[in-house]
Amino acid sequence: MINVQIQIFLTLAVGYLVTKLGLLTKEGRSQLTNLVLYVILPCDIFRSFGVEMTGEILKQCASVLCISFGAQ
Repeated sequence: MINVQIQIFLTLAVGYLVTKLGLLTKEGRSQLTNLVLYVILPCDIFRSFGVEMTGEILKQCASVLCISFGAQ
């Protein structure tokens, strides 16, 4: 999970730097934003779910579910 967060942070940092340096036009920014939102992030989300299900993970999921019901 941390790897996905680091990848997203680095993508944001590179995008910020490239924009501040003036290397992207508004059209280029728009196209890259669409690429990230519609291709890269969904792929990262699917990849992050590719973990082995263990008893500990199931217990944590059950705890989160109970807490969310309690919060409602």
